[in-house]
Amino acid sequence: MVNRIHFGGFEVDLSSGQLYKRGLKISLQEKSFQVLASLLEQPGEVVTRQELKLRLWPEDVFVDFDNNLNTAIARLRDALGDSAEHPRFIETLSKRGYRFIAGVESSESRGESRLAVLIFENLNHDPEQDYFAEGVSDALITELGRIRSLRVVSRQSVLRFKNTKKGLSEIARELRVDALLEGCALHSDKRVRVSAQLVRAKPEQHLWAQSYEFELGDVLVVQGQIAQSVAKAVEAALTPGDVARLMHPRPVNAQAHLAYLKARHHWGAWSRDGVGKALRYLNEAIQADPRSATAYSMLSYCMIVLGYWGHVPQKEAYAKAKEAAFKALTLDDQLCDAHTALGVVHWFGELDLETAERQFQRALEINPSSEFAHLMQASFYVTMRGGRERALEAAGRALDLDPLSVNTNFGVAWVLVFAGEYDRAVDQSLKTIELYPDSYFAQQTLGWGYIGLSDYEGAARAFQKALDLAPDAYTISSLAYVHACTGRREEAEAMLGDLLKKSATEIVPDISLAVLYAALGDRDRAFELLEKCYRERDPHLFWLPVQPGFRLLRDDPRYNHLLRLIKFLP
Repeated sequence: MVNRIHFGGFEVDLSSGQLYKRGLKISLQEKSFQVLASLLEQPGEVVTRQELKLRLWPEDVFVDFDNNLNTAIARLRDALGDSAEHPRFIETLSKRGYRFIAGVESSESRGESRLAVLIFENLNHDPEQDYFAEGVSDALITELGRIRSLRVVSRQSVLRFKNTKKGLSEIARELRVDALLEGCALHSDKRVRVSAQLVRAKPEQHLWAQSYEFELGDVLVVQGQIAQSVAKAVEAALTPGDVARLMHPRPVNAQAHLAYLKARHHWGAWSRDGVGKALRYLNEAIQADPRSATAYSMLSYCMIVLGYWGHVPQKEAYAKAKEAAFKALTLDDQLCDAHTALGVVHWFGELDLETAERQFQRALEINPSSEFAHLMQASFYVTMRGGRERALEAAGRALDLDPLSVNTNFGVAWVLVFAGEYDRAVDQSLKTIELYPDSYFAQQTLGWGYIGLSDYEGAARAFQKALDLAPDAYTISSLAYVHACTGRREEAEAMLGDLLKKSATEIVPDISLAVLYAALGDRDRAFELLEKCYRERDPHLFWLPVQPGFRLLRDDPRYNHLLRLIKFLP
């Protein structure tokens, strides 16, 4: 059954009534969507105005049909970026109707099935054991995501449905998937029992179910068996490499695996405290098994995050991240996360753009369903390659794989800010805040989106909310920037003073000071800090060509000089 139709960079989900452009949701009123669905049912053929009336307003004899249909068509064309005079998608046939003239492709012809692995139920009924059931789900998401003919929704999006009362069909509709894998896990000492079942979403139908009981050291073997059975049940094409990997996984050290699962559980919080706990468990895992490639891979990620946000000196953090990523890949070259981490290190720490790009590409060859690899690739394209369209496509893929997580949603908003798509960045930030009202990062992206639109009042509101959530240097400098741009110089200078005092006892990123000095008109001090960022390989320097705050410096010759140093300009 065809539920999704693709054309010209757009995707129409007929089951949910949604329109997407490169994975990003496009607002479209119901009647306009119904017109689009009617045209897509008969591509290349005329759909008469009378047919549309019968479908859209079958019983309402008092409706102003001509005016309402014309309005629906106009809104549809506006959403598609189409025009009546030079149509790419919808052709008007005077006094007769309309015809969809672009080529279309259905999901069936793409040969991809979309799958979500729900968080497995913890049969131990002990919250302290949640990490184990979650770990089983995480491993299956990763394993199934490596099958090229499957698209597997990210952990962060399915985590939203943990302990939900929603039915499977409703969950499938929100995640836009064809099938759901659910199950339960019981862990007792070194024995494990796992049950799993696969359910087709529409029409709802059980496709496969199986229970397993095994020693903890064989957990990867069983996960491989489940993944292989699921792939067969959804008729996903398995390559010889897939079959070999799924049938012959190596056994694991039980103590190391449990420590790794605990680390993964805390890492998911994306907070300094969570990363700190993850590091403690990763060290336990590596002590128990010095050949734990997955532990080294996650260790690399932890160091990148601590360095990027200034919790650990960047030079030290990236050196440790690179060492851990290399160690992971020496043990297992097929780890998508380790290749992604190594790409980030080559980019942020060494300005080796060619190697970074190859690592991101290699990561996605291994696991096409890695939303984080797609998001990093999008950020790389938009900041370092000037590849706006490629960046938006990669960001769309990330959001398609991870539609409901806070990290991917605000991450895509940042890409939109960097791409100069300020209206869409504001819209994406507001959608993120609707899902996660306490998202500090979404308030930040909202503020910079408003600055891109020169809406300083909106930016001030967003940054003040961010400041209420997390009074860090980034937010203080952002709000001070707005004050400086709107004539409130004394307030801006007072906040700059606060930042300089902060820098005596904690790390205050130079980039946050540079953007504020730019707003205050002190270009010499701004460029002094930016040149320091270059010497120290500060990753935030890559904001320079794309962050709207730095447009105040673009007429200064030193600006283009810096862009050449960071290889943004030839």
